[in-house]
Amino acid sequence: MKKTILLLVASTMLFSNEFEDEYVKKDNQEDLFKSYNEVMTSFNNGVYTEVFDPISNVYKFIIPETPRDCISNFFNNLMFPIRFVNNLFQFKLINSLEETERFVINTTLGFGGIIDIAKNDLGIKQHNEDFGQTLGFYGIPSGEHIVLPILGPSNVRDIFGLAGDYVLNPVNYVNNKESLILTVEYNLNDLPKSMENYNILTKDAIQLYPLLKETYESYRLKEIKN
Repeated sequence: MKKTILLLVASTMLFSNEFEDEYVKKDNQEDLFKSYNEVMTSFNNGVYTEVFDPISNVYKFIIPETPRDCISNFFNNLMFPIRFVNNLFQFKLINSLEETERFVINTTLGFGGIIDIAKNDLGIKQHNEDFGQTLGFYGIPSGEHIVLPILGPSNVRDIFGLAGDYVLNPVNYVNNKESLILTVEYNLNDLPKSMENYNILTKDAIQLYPLLKETYESYRLKEIKN
C-alpha cells in the first residue's frame, strides 16, 4: 500500500503535458474492469480510512518519528537487491554502482542501514527501480488498469512486476515466521506517512476512482521514461 500511495502523491507533482497527452490517448480506450475497479476503490478507501488511519495514529503515538525513520532506512537498505537488479536490467550501470556503494556504506557505517550515511554525508541518492518499470523499459505495455484489494491501483504489467520483485525481496528468504514479522513491521512503520499522503491526495476528490487511476498511470509512465 505504501508504495502505491506514494506513487499517487508524487504523480500530482510530476504530471507533465507530455505524459498527459500519452495518458489521455490511453484513457480514451475502453476501461474493461471499470465496474470492478470502482467497487474495489470504494472498498479500499473504506479500509484505509476506517482501519488503517486509526492504526497509523496509534503507531505514531507509540513510535516517535526518529525511530520510524531509522526503521524505514533499515528496510530501504534491505531492499537493495530489487533496486540493484532492476537498474542493471535497464543498463543504468552508474545507478547500479551507486546502489552497491549505498548498501555497503549504510550496512557497515550506518549500523545495518538504520542511518542513511550514503545520502546524508556523501550525497549518494537512492535510485528506485522495480520490475514493473523494467518491463516498461523493454516496451511491455501497461495493459488494463486493475485495482488490487488493499494494495490499490495497478495494471497488468505492474502485477507481473510484483512477482519479479517478490523473487528479489530478501525478506522472502528467511523462515516464514520471521518473514511475516518483517513484512508486518515494514508496512506498519510506513503506514503513518502513507495515510497522511493518501488523505492529502483524496481530500477534495469528487470521483475517487478516476483520480487514483489517472495519477497512478501517469506517474508510472514518467518513472519508465526517466
